[in-house]
Amino acid sequence: LTETILSTVQPDSWDKVGGPASMQPFETTLSLVIRQTPEAHKEIAGLIAQLRRLQDLQVALESRFIEKLPEGIWKRIGVNIDSPRDAAKKDSNGKERRDIPLGGIILTDHQTELLLQTAQGDLRANLTQGPKVTLFNAQTAGIAKYAAGGKEQPLRHSLHVQPVISADRRNVRLNLRVSDLKSPWANTRAYVGTVPDGKTLLIEIAQGNGNEVGVPELEKIPYISRLF
Repeated sequence: LTETILSTVQPDSWDKVGGPASMQPFETTLSLVIRQTPEAHKEIAGLIAQLRRLQDLQVALESRFIEKLPEGIWKRIGVNIDSPRDAAKKDSNGKERRDIPLGGIILTDHQTELLLQTAQGDLRANLTQGPKVTLFNAQTAGIAKYAAGGKEQPLRHSLHVQPVISADRRNVRLNLRVSDLKSPWANTRAYVGTVPDGKTLLIEIAQGNGNEVGVPELEKIPYISRLF
C-alpha cells in the first residue's frame, strides 16, 4: 500500500526523492501517518477508496429475453404453475392465458438448459441475449440495450437491478424492476427474490395481449472465483 501511494500520488513530493512530504507506518493501529498537502490527502483518500472497492464482492448478471414461448413449455421443463395465483385460464380460442404472470421461479441448471434449447429450436420463439453487467454488492444498474451485429439495439423491456449478497455468500437477494420501453404508460413490475448461488431466476412479463409472454431469465455468474 505504501509503495502504491508513493508511486501514484504526487511521486516527486515524497522525502525519499528529496521532497517535503513523508509517510510512516504506525504499527499499533495498523495505520499510516502521512504528512502531505491538502490536495495530496484528497488524492490519497480517493486512491484508498478505489482499492477498497476493488476488494469488495461483485455480482455478474446475464439477462435473456424469450418471446412467443411454445405451448406446454412449463410442463416440458417441469415448472409448476398450478398455484391459485398463477393458475392457467382459457381464452375464447381455447388457448392458455394467465392474467397474472409468473414471477420469481428458481430454475435448476437442467430446467434452464431445456428452456433455452426449446426456445432456440422453435421457429416462432425469439431469444434475445441481454448484456452482461458486473455490479458491486448492493450497487444498482439499468439494462436497456444490447449489442447485435456491431450495433446497439434497444430492449423491449428495461431492467433495473440491485443484487445484495447474503452474509454467508450463498445467496443473492435481487431487487428487480421491469419497465416496458415501448409502452411507457404500462405498469412497472417489481420483484424481490432470493437466488441461490449458481441458479437462475425466471420472471414472466405479460405484454398487452394475454397470449404473448416475454421471459427475462436472469442468471448470476461469478463473483471472485464462485458462481452466482
